[in-house]
Amino acid sequence: MDKEEINIKITNGKSTLKYYFKNTIEYFGPKLYSIEPISQEYKGLFDMSKFTDKDIDKLIDENIKGKNAEELEDELHNLCGGIAILKDEKIVLTPNCCGDLSNIYGWEDIKNNNSKNWTKLWIGHPWVFYRKLEDLIEISEYFDDDNPLIKFENIRFSLTEKQLETQLNQVREVQEIFQKRLSNRLKARNIKNYEGVAERMGCCYR
Repeated sequence: MDKEEINIKITNGKSTLKYYFKNTIEYFGPKLYSIEPISQEYKGLFDMSKFTDKDIDKLIDENIKGKNAEELEDELHNLCGGIAILKDEKIVLTPNCCGDLSNIYGWEDIKNNNSKNWTKLWIGHPWVFYRKLEDLIEISEYFDDDNPLIKFENIRFSLTEKQLETQLNQVREVQEIFQKRLSNRLKARNIKNYEGVAERMGCCYR
């Protein structure tokens, strides 16, 4: 089991389900990395924790080509990707188009949201909604609508607040480590303000 895969068990009366969160980097194009995507169904998502230093170098090359080396902090965008969730090893939620690593903030904001109404959670488009119900957090199906009518059959899965917090803590740790690795690889290239560039790409801090 990878470090960031926290084994979460939820009893539903008949079976025990295992949930895992993964940090992913999105890339669509000719084969670039030494690692395989998280699944054949989602060939554009790669597990951040499995990147080698050479993979990180290739990621940097892909993102800085054609840009002014002196202005990378301003010219670069957040890395595309985000949190993928697996249930019993089956992927049940992924970041979508225009989702990026900064979307971790939206997940972390769930903790301090006291509303019991459905709240939009941006993970790219289509996006999802979440709702707090006692100690559970329900996650909806994907929607392209800001005000959908969400019924019981539109709920993808539920987690407890403690389970979500535990997983997000682990996800954040993986992302912070990845940003430090980005910083080190950028420093080796003598990139100006390499720490700021890594922070721009890795999105660990607002």
